[in-house]
Amino acid sequence: MIERARDELEPDASGGRGRAEPLIVAVAVLDGAQNFAMSLLASLYMLSLGYSIAWLGVVVSAQGAFHFLLTFVGGTVSDRFGERAVMAAGFAGRLGAALLFAFSGALWVLIAAQLLNGASRAVHNPASQSYASRVSETHRARVI
Repeated sequence: MIERARDELEPDASGGRGRAEPLIVAVAVLDGAQNFAMSLLASLYMLSLGYSIAWLGVVVSAQGAFHFLLTFVGGTVSDRFGERAVMAAGFAGRLGAALLFAFSGALWVLIAAQLLNGASRAVHNPASQSYASRVSETHRARVI
């Protein structure tokens, strides 16, 4: 099964990049855009709800702190459950975090949403980098 998946992801005979490389690049761009948007919108949303700058700092930094603490766990989780499953769970977690953040005004829910966003990013990133490194054996650095 792994060989079949690898064959599907390898560059085609004409020297093209294959199907996976553009998809990985698109996901990376969307990942950065989502992270930027959540940071910016979190700040504006918190201020519109009337929370202080101190609480704004707690909420914005929560996802970064959780991401930092759980990044090392992400590789282990990826090895245990498979990269695709972990990437899908990471996306689902980030969607859940964005929805929680958008539809709640309670401070503890906003902090929990940011923690979920950070945890989802922490498990998604190592899995996606590992997956990307096997897409093209000859162009690993370019893909990563």
